[in-house]
Amino acid sequence: MRSARSVSGEPGWSFNTILAIQQTRGAQPSEWARSLFFQGMVEEGVARNLEHLFRDVQDVEERFQKDEQILVWFERQIISAPGSTVGAAMTRGTVEEYEQLSFYGFSNVVEWLLPRFWSDPNDLGRVRTVVARLREAYNTALLLARSWFAPVEQGSSSSFFDRPLPSSAAGVAYWAYYLDRRDSMSPEQRLRHLSILGRWYPGQAFMYVLTELKEYCQTFTTEEYYQSLFTGGIERSLNEITRAAELWLTYDQRERAPNRPPDRMVEFMRSNVEDFVRPLHQLDVSLMTKVYSEPRLEKWIHLTASLVAEDYYRQVMGSYRDYQYLLAPAYFPNLMSRQMPLHEEIHFPAGGITEFALNRVEEHALRQVMGLEERLVRRLLHLLLDKHAVATGLPHNAVLRAFLRDPNFTFSISEEMFRQLYDQALIETVTQVATEHGYDCAWRCACAAITLVYGVSLVCDAPLFAFPEAPPEASALPEAGGARSVNASLGFYSRSLTVLGGRERGAQRPSNSQGAADISSEGLPGHNTTSR
Repeated sequence: MRSARSVSGEPGWSFNTILAIQQTRGAQPSEWARSLFFQGMVEEGVARNLEHLFRDVQDVEERFQKDEQILVWFERQIISAPGSTVGAAMTRGTVEEYEQLSFYGFSNVVEWLLPRFWSDPNDLGRVRTVVARLREAYNTALLLARSWFAPVEQGSSSSFFDRPLPSSAAGVAYWAYYLDRRDSMSPEQRLRHLSILGRWYPGQAFMYVLTELKEYCQTFTTEEYYQSLFTGGIERSLNEITRAAELWLTYDQRERAPNRPPDRMVEFMRSNVEDFVRPLHQLDVSLMTKVYSEPRLEKWIHLTASLVAEDYYRQVMGSYRDYQYLLAPAYFPNLMSRQMPLHEEIHFPAGGITEFALNRVEEHALRQVMGLEERLVRRLLHLLLDKHAVATGLPHNAVLRAFLRDPNFTFSISEEMFRQLYDQALIETVTQVATEHGYDCAWRCACAAITLVYGVSLVCDAPLFAFPEAPPEASALPEAGGARSVNASLGFYSRSLTVLGGRERGAQRPSNSQGAADISSEGLPGHNTTSR
């Protein structure tokens, strides 16, 4: 290493450059940071695979072959693949997939989806029917219309469209199953199922709830119905609003954890929904459809999303600028000169009050912190890789391959440069996440408001998966199949995730069979995208 004297002898080097070289530190990402990065590649790989699978094929014979390949891929993702993901980082994607696979009704989805559980696994007609529903779910249910977005002050609607494509096979299967069965459901059952799907896809769920409202709006304009809706006064109405908000935020939390305190987000949602439905207490029943008209809903959603996004941006930017001294030790040890106070304990998420745990998976605020932090760390790693490529003169793909292969890969960077990159990553990430959070919240509020006119109790008490099964052979499962074998196939999944900050911190590098991008130059994901 050169001394300060020998460095100063180089012609054309300024004092600031010399000082920066002296202050350069070795930044080696922690296992936590690497785990989040690898898991991001897995999810990007799955998203690309889904996009490729549902790309339209014109040739009929080729399409039939692809239909069979699609079901094989879904079986591998839902049943076979999770067995080799032990140690996967706890991310927004893995948490959502954990919820989807562990939900008590998912065995019904699997029985409908996978040929191994059919009475005739070689039924090509049923293969085409199921894949058609999967394609419909991916191309329509999971893609949002641009017309429902408007610019937000701290971000722009265009940033929202950088939101990653669906990366959960279980999520696509859930939507396909709903689309296949919804004609057999009552209106209340459809809303109940949509409230479950809205846990992970609030915008898409809202689109279908709005469609339901348009179809059945005449039911709600009778004098008898209107009177029954508001019998009991304001207090009863507030209780109904609270329950509707809970339904669209935490779905069946009351059944699974009846003694758990209400989520803090429920109070915020209740206040917004109350403002929206307040005119109903003064209006004539004939004007009810105007309150729930699409133009009024659209305007209200944009306004709510804007206010929520602005507030979220302001709070999070302030907090995470202060939390820099917490994130650096957690994800980039020995980089910053300022040490974390002795009374502080490193946990994941570093910006959360306590660490994440599966038994707290339904806490919305904790999920928000976790989701933001994983994206922030990934974006920061991408910026560090870019900077390293420029400094070394190596192609970006070569730097990325070295990072993936070498667990001791180290960035040479000054503390000041790290602070600049951290600030850049923070602004970019929070801008996009704030926009998404604003619209997600607004959509949930709109769904809760629409649920009120159906009758909250009727929706909450509507039976799940208790409607006619079609086609008939779906219920005639072979002895080796059935819900018991489905549950046995899925049961291990809840044990296959590692919570960062827990006893088992090591995260295995994902295998390519999970949909992770290959580390060859052809398989590398675009490094300028912000991962989920």
